[in-house]
Amino acid sequence: MAQMNMIQALNSAMDIMLARDPNVVMLGEDIGYFGGVFRCTEGLQAKYGTSRVFDTPISEGGIVGIAVGMGAYGLRPVAEIQFADYFYPAYDQLVSEAARLRYRSAGDFSAPIVVRMPTGGGIYGGQTHSQSPEALFTHVSGLKTVVPSNPQDAKGSLISAIQDDDLVVFLGCDGLQGLAQVDPVRGSGRCRRCCQEGAGTRHEDPRGRSSWSG
Repeated sequence: MAQMNMIQALNSAMDIMLARDPNVVMLGEDIGYFGGVFRCTEGLQAKYGTSRVFDTPISEGGIVGIAVGMGAYGLRPVAEIQFADYFYPAYDQLVSEAARLRYRSAGDFSAPIVVRMPTGGGIYGGQTHSQSPEALFTHVSGLKTVVPSNPQDAKGSLISAIQDDDLVVFLGCDGLQGLAQVDPVRGSGRCRRCCQEGAGTRHEDPRGRSSWSG
């Protein structure tokens, strides 16, 4: 079995879905030519073009708002928020628009959107690059929250998230993004250390959570 680190696994998942489905598009700050701050999208713009992998202004609310419109139109956008610490201006778009779109339109529209963002610590990023806002998503009806702890889960769950017909918030621990080669089956000890030391989010099964009101 091939070995991948977390970044390679995420990149491979997005590569697969861009090749498989012409409706899949990627957007976010510096994800195109630069390949993203963690290089998760490296090489994808060169391979698929600027109309499918493109940079956005520094506007988290705008990024998610554009993704909502794309999803309603029939595309499958994968929006990257550079760090989860910066997502707060987009929270209303996620909760009030994307997460409720299927319900409020009586099924006429959906939001097949993935919002990717790194969370937690482990990279000495200070207060603006180290927050873990997972709970703010797991208690919202209409969206799924995914937090993979190893490359195998990251690749498989990101492919599934992009195929999902509703909003998925895909979170990854900062401290795991650039790990050296990791056995995809066994995961990594670094993840466990992050959790024990309080540096990052707590990674545990179930791998994803969704909240639905009765």
